[in-house]
Amino acid sequence: MEPETSTFEDDPMQFILRKYAGLKKTLEYLMTPSFEEYVTGIYVVAPKPTTFKIVLHNGQFFFLQFMGKAYEATVQGKKYYLMAIGEKERCMVAISRLLRFGNPLKTQGPEGAEKATRDQEGPEAEAGPTPPAETPAAGGEEELTETRILESILNSTIVKEADTKRASNFELALVVAWYDVFKPQDDEDKYVEGELTPEIVKTVKADKQMYEGALKTINQYKSNFKGNSAYKLQRDYNTTNFWKSFGAIDNTPKTDVMLGSARVSVKAGNAQLLSAGKNESEATLAAAIKNVSGIEKSPLYQELKDTISQFVQVGYTKKGTVGGALKKGSDADINKAEALHKKAMDLLKKLFASNKAFKIAFTKEAMSGREKFGANSPACAEYVLSTSSNFTNPQLHKIDNSYSDKVGDQVRIQVRFKSTSEKLKGEKTGRYRYWTALSGILDPSKIKEVELTEEDSSTL
Repeated sequence: MEPETSTFEDDPMQFILRKYAGLKKTLEYLMTPSFEEYVTGIYVVAPKPTTFKIVLHNGQFFFLQFMGKAYEATVQGKKYYLMAIGEKERCMVAISRLLRFGNPLKTQGPEGAEKATRDQEGPEAEAGPTPPAETPAAGGEEELTETRILESILNSTIVKEADTKRASNFELALVVAWYDVFKPQDDEDKYVEGELTPEIVKTVKADKQMYEGALKTINQYKSNFKGNSAYKLQRDYNTTNFWKSFGAIDNTPKTDVMLGSARVSVKAGNAQLLSAGKNESEATLAAAIKNVSGIEKSPLYQELKDTISQFVQVGYTKKGTVGGALKKGSDADINKAEALHKKAMDLLKKLFASNKAFKIAFTKEAMSGREKFGANSPACAEYVLSTSSNFTNPQLHKIDNSYSDKVGDQVRIQVRFKSTSEKLKGEKTGRYRYWTALSGILDPSKIKEVELTEEDSSTL
């Protein structure tokens, strides 16, 4: 009997790693054989030369392009031809910098003690045969595209955009459009946070609908976007001591792009205002009540606080997925956690309805990160820029009490499980690690536009 192997639909990443053996060897060299613990997706983005997009656990990514004898890596706009030891080492360091962003993984790391970038074998290790050309194996496998892989991943998520990649690229399109509209003399400012390379500009402008939407947005709110530079934030920022006191470690900025002096959170189509684990949920709750008098004495608030304190930080299924366990009702811990999820959603809904000040404060913190990063941090968002999923009908909102009140009436609070498969030495064990996440889902286009004046924008 032939051994059973997973199909592309079952596990896209493993399918690609099996199909392109040289790719797997390169990733093992650059990131150790444990690289799969740090990678959430691998996409084939170009057929010739074969180009792969490697997405890391924190949302950062880099590219590997097969050049006939070896790969060329592109990390944060810089290229490394992986034929020489020195280039490989510099590439390893660049990938390591990317992995520092976002939440750290609770992994044991590679086997053995601390390892330098250079392998013990040294340059002689390069003397072996070059890997075969990265062309698909025979058999007529169907074409692999990033869109198909994204679809298979997004099927299990709450927020579904028509094209997630385009929605992300829209942020870059806004930066490109800003420079086209304002035309500053000193273009070096484009490199404040990552490079606005000619390739990026070309890609952005090739999508006419997206670029025209960005251009319309910049022109429509030109008076609010005055400044010396524009860029997309591509790193994490320090959180306040207040935030750290809750053990919350996520430091992903609320700001997506700086457009002039405006710190802007961009929402295209349905959006997620926050996705918070236990500690992050406790910090958000504490931030919301800082300026709401009397609420700490409320039995409703105390019950909510106690419920959130019982959220799952990490748990493991006995076998199979969390959804499967919920359906069977056979796992007492998962059943208890699900009951807490429903209770927390009900309590938040009641608090929003009974205490307007709390609703505003909670929603404002979720959108801006004011208490999380500090009011003057670039990571603290001042505006929400919303568009439809096809980048039409742009609306710019100042994150103030008025807008937060309207968002609080529209946002859908969900408390649910998030999970990932457990692996031991790169092999799946059949169990899943899970935790509780509090999310706020919103369609910003349903919020009527708040008029902004020059006075409003100058006092942000």
